[in-house]
Amino acid sequence: MTDDPTLEITEITEITSEIDSLLNNRSDVYDNLKTINQERKDLRTKIAEMSPLILHDRKSLDKLYSQQNEYRSTQKTIFPELKHIKATLRDMDQQFRNSNTHNSKSNSRNNYSGISSKKLAEKLEKLEWKLQTESLSRTEEKNIIDNIKHLGQLLKTQSTIDSSKTERHKLVSRLQELQGNLNKNFTDYDVLNKELSKIKQSLQENLSTRDALFTNLNEMRVNIETLLKNLDETNDSISKLKTKRRQIIQTKKSHENSIVMDKMKSILEDEKEKAKKKLSDGKTLSLDELRLALDQDDEYLKL
Repeated sequence: MTDDPTLEITEITEITSEIDSLLNNRSDVYDNLKTINQERKDLRTKIAEMSPLILHDRKSLDKLYSQQNEYRSTQKTIFPELKHIKATLRDMDQQFRNSNTHNSKSNSRNNYSGISSKKLAEKLEKLEWKLQTESLSRTEEKNIIDNIKHLGQLLKTQSTIDSSKTERHKLVSRLQELQGNLNKNFTDYDVLNKELSKIKQSLQENLSTRDALFTNLNEMRVNIETLLKNLDETNDSISKLKTKRRQIIQTKKSHENSIVMDKMKSILEDEKEKAKKKLSDGKTLSLDELRLALDQDDEYLKL
């Protein structure tokens, strides 16, 4: 430490200036912390606002996925039945073609082509009645009996065909019903997939937004940690500088007090010599002069 008062004052001024600069920096750090904390609070509010949106999208997706599974289950149920009905219809149509070809040849010989079951039954009834009531030759009787057998076989075949046609009509109706259900299923499934894609996009956007907010929040946390570290370092520097300044000021005061005491001692010695000379000369002394002349100067040095 220098004994030059001017250098001491200069050093104190420089330290004070440095402390003021650090205090200003600390004030800026506090302002930054306050700003970042408010921004962090706003981010947390935004994140909290995103959560219900994400939850809503996820619930909507769960519901749509469930409906999607229902549509697929329906399709899996319809397809096998459609396949079975189409195969049955193909077999029935082939049987109809074969039967029609055979019946056409047989009926054409007896002029029964295109006659319905009802007409065949009427003809059969007339022939049976004729066989029972009319007087016939052996040849006519034989022809009628042959014809009755043929009509009976035709009627049986035609009845089977009619029954098959009824069954075919039911199958065609069921086929049309299933095809209509399947078409509606495909239409609804397509609408559902579009809605599913829309909500997926919404969910992805909301998740990306929330992830970005969390990233910003983490960056703010790092910035806050940096500012707090800077604050600790600044406070430490301020504390050290204040201690240094206090030590300089105390040393300066001690030095100044020492100078004052030295001057006081010098003055007392001079006054003491004067008092002793007056005492030796027999002059009148004041009480203070008498104390000095008798070396009782401790009280003065305590001042």
